[in-house]
Formats: sequence, structure tokens, C-alpha cells
Amino acid sequence: MKTPVIKCENLTKIYKLGETNVQALRGVSFELYAGTYSLLLGPSGCGKSTLLSLVAGLDVPTAGKIFIRGEDLSGLTVDQLAKHRNKKIGMIFQQFNLIQSMTVWENVALPYVFAGMPLLIRKKRAMKLLELVHMEKYANHLPTQLSGGQQQKVAIVRSLMNNPWILLIDEPTGNLDSISANEVMEFIRQLNEKSKRTILLVTHNPDYCKYAQRIMYMKDGKILSIEGGKAPETKETRVKADELSEEALEKM
Repeated sequence: MKTPVIKCENLTKIYKLGETNVQALRGVSFELYAGTYSLLLGPSGCGKSTLLSLVAGLDVPTAGKIFIRGEDLSGLTVDQLAKHRNKKIGMIFQQFNLIQSMTVWENVALPYVFAGMPLLIRKKRAMKLLELVHMEKYANHLPTQLSGGQQQKVAIVRSLMNNPWILLIDEPTGNLDSISANEVMEFIRQLNEKSKRTILLVTHNPDYCKYAQRIMYMKDGKILSIEGGKAPETKETRVKADELSEEALEKM
């Protein structure tokens, strides 16, 4: 029996704003399997980003459980959660979150800084990833010298620095023009198809449904329906995700 890469059981999240309790999630449950590209589709304020932050281990649910490859996140310490995020999860946001005082390659290499890797190894890996999005010639530029689309490409390859199993992506094209948005969405599709990344992408744009194999429709803190089945289990999806992903990145 296959173990889901991501499994959420009856997730509830309540925020306290002054004297008011705001329920962001209301009993959310789903399973995602290796190699799946899933879209979480719904209007602004429906709980999509909250759900993503819980799966990433950036926040904890008020009730319910989250399992990543069978591991219960509620059983992890703060330090273990940090290691979980750094090694297993790649995150891409609408805001690029690049450090303006650092060069492009230094921004990409940040996860290796936190991992304590030597400078030469950090730079070699960063340059290799920048080549994937044809951004190597901008390696010594500052983020302010790049367009929005270029900055998002830098943010995407930074998320790949530690070769994560899972990519969690929150409205990645919200600040981009249509041409840049299409380029970004196409590259994300290739990451799923060629390097078998498990992807969960949050959006309010139904035009992006064409990219995903599975669509989860969300409203008012609940998943209303799920279209598309489990990712087909093939020999590739049973291979260790880190090994397969690294090999495929070499070929992109």
C-alpha cells in the first residue's frame, strides 16, 4: 500500500483576533502521492495559504494531523520542524522574498548557508540551478536590477537548492505580467513532469487548472470537491524522490 507524500486529517485552524475567533480551516482532509501536481483553487481568504503554511510546518493546526511521508509533524520539535522545512520542503511565494543586499547567486545559495555548506559548493550549486532558468548571466546582479519574472525564477531555483521532495507554491504569478506568468507556470510544470517533484500550488486563477493532474476546490475553509485521482504509481514514482529529482534536474 502506498504511503502518501502529504496526508492531512481533519485540519482545523482558529486564529484569535482580539475578542473574535476566526476559523480559517474547517476539517480539511486530503492525500497527495509521489509525483502529483495538485492545484488548490479558491477565492482569496478561503484558507488556501493557511493550509499551505501548516503543511510546510510554518504554523501548527488547532486540531487535526499532518503527515509528510508518514511522519506526524505534531511529534516534531521546533528544531526538527526547521530541518524538515530545510531538507524536504521547497517553498515559492507570490512575494519573491529575495534579500536585496545580496546578489542573485547568493540568494539562491541561502539554503546551503543554513546547512553549513562551504562557499565553493554553495556557488557551484547555485550557478547550476540558475542555468536551468537561463539566469546565470545575472548571477552577480542585485534583485532590484531584475524584472518581476526574473526575480520569481530566482526564487523558484532557490527553492530547489536542497533538492526537496515537495514544492509548496503560493500564488507564484500574482505580481507578474502574463508573459512572465506563463514562463513561470511552464517551468513549474516541467519540474513535475521531468523531475517528478510533488507539487501543491495555491491559486485563485482557474486558467491554471490545465497544468495540474488534481484540482482541489476550496471555499470558506473547506475543500468542497476534488477532481482527478491519485498520481499513477509507476516505477519512477516509487524511486526515492531525492535521487530521481536530482538526476532529472541534470537533464533539464
